[in-house]
Amino acid sequence: MSRPLPTQSHHHTTAVGYTQQLDVFRPTGTHRRGAVLVFHGGGWRTGAPRDVHDRAAALAGLGFTAIAPSYRLLHEAPWPAPVEDLRAALGWVRAHAEELDIEPMHIAVQGHSAGGHLALLSGTLDTSERPAAIVAYYAPIGFHPVPAPATGTLRKEDLILDEAGRMPSWMIFPSGDASAQALEDASPLARLTADFPPTALLHGTSDNGLHQRSSVLLNSRLSELGVPSSLHVYAGRNHEFDRAPTMLAATSRDVALFLDCYMTDRKRIQAEAEQYPFPAK
Repeated sequence: MSRPLPTQSHHHTTAVGYTQQLDVFRPTGTHRRGAVLVFHGGGWRTGAPRDVHDRAAALAGLGFTAIAPSYRLLHEAPWPAPVEDLRAALGWVRAHAEELDIEPMHIAVQGHSAGGHLALLSGTLDTSERPAAIVAYYAPIGFHPVPAPATGTLRKEDLILDEAGRMPSWMIFPSGDASAQALEDASPLARLTADFPPTALLHGTSDNGLHQRSSVLLNSRLSELGVPSSLHVYAGRNHEFDRAPTMLAATSRDVALFLDCYMTDRKRIQAEAEQYPFPAK
């Protein structure tokens, strides 16, 4: 099946001189006037905006303006270059809100795998730069110090998460000499605050790349802080499970409902929740 094509593609030169690609999918159906930036995965080493065109098109079909941005991979620039490009993409969307016909305060960030990690880090930006909501699919939540494996000898056990659901540090710091502060700065789990944006986490129970406990733990921490959070766990599904058409449709509907609740239709849905309390009046 052919991939959906964006209705527009923009190129933006960032403050660091990187030419960033932003593929824009215009909404169809009911226009919610909200935007969602959709970041691709690939272990911070591979991937491109086209990898999430199907996810962006699904959101556009539900009324959102969806934008798939590029970001520098680790062979192009060292960490935290991807976070700088995340910030630049958010800034570009805000600067073009009128052109995109969106509410500047109704911008969310969604990411898949490594892109989900970036989405979570958007919640640690300066308050004025943060999105209104975050959606993270099977996302890394942190890193623990592990020496880089020898070249050419990568084994599955080298990717094992620790008890807190954190990934080996060499995944984003290939040199293996990252400081404790650098690891903390790159770890959403270590940087949660009570004013973190509302966050939806989606994960498959049979994910063989990143165990679901990472999302379960992050959701628990968010709840403890009083941050609105939603955990969606899909039975028997592996990493990138939402690429399957049935699951793409299901997860996109779950995401749309979450974004309506906490971004585009918040007042109405909150009033509805108050109308149907428990126990019933």
